[in-house]
Amino acid sequence: MIQLTGVDTLVLQAGGNLSENYLYTAEAFRDYFDHLTPDGALSITYPHLTRWGVRATAMILKVLHDAGVPEPARHLVVSMSGGYVNLLVKRSPFTEDEVVAIRQRFEQPLHGLLLPLCYELWGQHIPRDVPSLYVFPPEVLAQQRVLYDPFEATPNPYSGLVVSWMRAPDSPELWAQLGDEMAPAYDDRPFFFLPIDADRTFLLRILGLGIPAILFIVGPLLVFRRRGLRTDGAPLMAVYFAGLGLCFIALEVVLLQKFVLFLGHPALSFTVVLATLLVSTGVGSLLSGRIPGGASRVLTVGVAFVAIYGPLLVGMADALGGDLLRAPLLVRILAVSAGTVPLGVGMGFLFPSGIRLLGERAREFVPWAWGINASTSVIGTLLALLLAIKLGFILLALLAVGLYVVSGACALLAAHRLSR
Repeated sequence: MIQLTGVDTLVLQAGGNLSENYLYTAEAFRDYFDHLTPDGALSITYPHLTRWGVRATAMILKVLHDAGVPEPARHLVVSMSGGYVNLLVKRSPFTEDEVVAIRQRFEQPLHGLLLPLCYELWGQHIPRDVPSLYVFPPEVLAQQRVLYDPFEATPNPYSGLVVSWMRAPDSPELWAQLGDEMAPAYDDRPFFFLPIDADRTFLLRILGLGIPAILFIVGPLLVFRRRGLRTDGAPLMAVYFAGLGLCFIALEVVLLQKFVLFLGHPALSFTVVLATLLVSTGVGSLLSGRIPGGASRVLTVGVAFVAIYGPLLVGMADALGGDLLRAPLLVRILAVSAGTVPLGVGMGFLFPSGIRLLGERAREFVPWAWGINASTSVIGTLLALLLAIKLGFILLALLAVGLYVVSGACALLAAHRLSR
């Protein structure tokens, strides 16, 4: 028996947090199913929120279908009890005797204690006429029934999904009917608890930060230009420093998420990856002034190294597993740090090299370079999460690396113009 009860990150969503773990991805469900004994079962219990429950049911049906199970619907029972939903998945098909036993259990009266905070968090409210905060309200006690089993389908969203699946298993038409928010979550896009209005929320926040940033950065430059103060190559350098801010935070977000599975917890990944990046980029910044050949050469070396090593590190985050995944925590932390340090050093070359280029040829633009980089770093956090939701972390990393190359080319072209 593999039991998952109250192990998800749903409560974090109350604050708009998009931190996700890897418990509710297709790869995770596949691992659970593969580890079951012939008569073993996977039990998943969570508060009654239909949208996520139906999505989990659809993912289970797809995983069973992909595993070659002839009739996935015969391996599933969905029930509800006291405001919670349970998905019970067996490796072997449910028998009629087993389903009868389950139904008899759900015909018995339900007794339990109410946890007021949890009850409020999943969107329900405690009625004022409840005599005690520690007794379940009657309407919650009445939520005691089987929602779906292989032999009797009560009309509800869960049984309706299974019926639709049986008519056209894993068909494009079925997924189109369910919509993107019901599509399976994968390790590359693990946002199982994604809010419905996530796209709109992110876009509004990005615009709320981006529009003032553009006005306060570009506006003064246009005013100064009309007064005769201008810097050749300013737009190209603006692209360079904006690109650095966006790319750095994008790769940081990718690595933070990718190493969650390897280290075992989001807090561990955040601590190890962020600390390693901050220290190693500082070391790279220090070393950038000691490499012979001038700022342009250091910038070129840094961009080339990040463009090559960045995708390799992201790929390594996916490839880590087997014996190393079972290694002691200290070994895994050292492995993540050792892999992240070279990337941080390479990225650390880029910002100070750009500042040196400006210091040599256009000192008046240096304050704007700092402001552009800082602003886009803040905006980039939201933009990176939005792109990760839409494209996945691997494509986000490739986009960041590509933008690094474009930004570096812009800086070198600007340096050529400034030297004339």
